Amino acid sequence: MRTSVLYTALAVAFVGIACSDDTTAPATGFHANLNGTQEVPAVSTAGTATATFALTAGRDSATYTVSITAPVGAAVTQSHIHLAAVGVNGGISVWLCGTTAFPGPAGTPTCAAGTSIGVLATGKVAVSAAAVNAMRAFGGYANVHTTANSGGEIRGQIVPNAP
Repeated sequence: MRTSVLYTALAVAFVGIACSDDTTAPATGFHANLNGTQEVPAVSTAGTATATFALTAGRDSATYTVSITAPVGAAVTQSHIHLAAVGVNGGISVWLCGTTAFPGPAGTPTCAAGTSIGVLATGKVAVSAAAVNAMRAFGGYANVHTTANSGGEIRGQIVPNAP
């Protein structure tokens, strides 16, 4: 009888663990320091930004914040994660924010208006396994596009945070 009760208790515990939403899983952090010299080709701008990303282990989404730390030279039109190595341009992998002119896929947050210092975008986005692997291997970059530099005004390679 005790064995049967023990097995039942273990089965209930296992089902509870398997079905739970594990929000306590450790996060994996990434960041990027964006500036014009990292653009390809380089852009002369005083604009800079920081981008931070937190990916919860075992998940397929990341929370992020992109903050402008020095004003960019024109109105922001969009921001993304691209998959490519340093010095190489790559296609858009993840939209971080968009505008009316460049809205991005459904659900893309709107970029903060203007060129002032402050939070450009924040949100939670789906991230593919390929994007996460590229970020871990320094194969992805964050990019902010403006009306003056439609190909990108500031860019920064996404790197894992120090442990």
